[in-house]
Amino acid sequence: AVTSYRTAEAVAILDELQGQHSPEISLLRALVAQHQGDHEVVVVELEGLGADPHVVQLRDAAVAALRWLGEAREVRSEHFRVRYADGVDRIMVETALDVLERSHDAVGRDLGLYPDGTVVVDIYPSSEAFSTAAGLPPEAVANETVGLCRWDRLLITSPAAAPFGYPWADTLCHEYTHLVVNRIGGGAVPVWLHEGVASFEARRWRGETVRVMDPFATAQLLEALDEEHLVTLAEIGDCLACLDGKDRVQLAFAQVHFMVDHLIRARGMDAMRAVLEAVRAGAPVEDAVGAAWGDGFEAFDRSWQEA
Repeated sequence: AVTSYRTAEAVAILDELQGQHSPEISLLRALVAQHQGDHEVVVVELEGLGADPHVVQLRDAAVAALRWLGEAREVRSEHFRVRYADGVDRIMVETALDVLERSHDAVGRDLGLYPDGTVVVDIYPSSEAFSTAAGLPPEAVANETVGLCRWDRLLITSPAAAPFGYPWADTLCHEYTHLVVNRIGGGAVPVWLHEGVASFEARRWRGETVRVMDPFATAQLLEALDEEHLVTLAEIGDCLACLDGKDRVQLAFAQVHFMVDHLIRARGMDAMRAVLEAVRAGAPVEDAVGAAWGDGFEAFDRSWQEA
């Protein structure tokens, strides 16, 4: 249940298993605690579970989170809990809560889901802190990833850690959209569609109904179309941020944004909701998109490239 973003169901299972002990139960307790942001419990439950790569990664991420946010400050709103290291980030957290609540309302209206419970948001004081606590692969670190939705939580780098800052409010909305898509799709939505929807929604907290890509991304996409060197969906695989070089990553973001934008402009937000629900039910994503488009995935693929 927990790996399908049904944490409440996993908690109910653990309640039924109270008093019982096994490596499997300890791992489940650790996973639930990681989703809830309770890193001390993660470390305790994983003690003695060996060197399985998944266990090691989970333990290392929890230890890093404790190192950087072990004595974190915290602010709350109706739907969010923001944790941050004491220091300069205190000037942004109230604004962050406002952005998150606006994101909750706007993304919920678009995608038709308002997550239950409180969403944990962690702001890490440096790129090193963020990358180690998030368990990022080296390729994503090299491509300067600053935000992530993982373990049903939102993790971002403090904008103070970036030499010229970055649009952190849009990043919060982008990552929150990933959380909503995970809850809708149960972890079955492929990365390219995930990123396309999150990119489309990233500025919705501002009240914008349509997001226009910046001129550089548009020019990059037009050049790739003209020279026939688009990023394939197979290339994106399980990690868009792990593509070879920042230019390739930026091109992939432009592509998937435009694909989602094209579907929604032509067929409406209901079509996107239908795609996500179909994928959750087990439909291949190309079939789901093709059905929402009406003429099949190949017709959709041609259409967005010709638009």
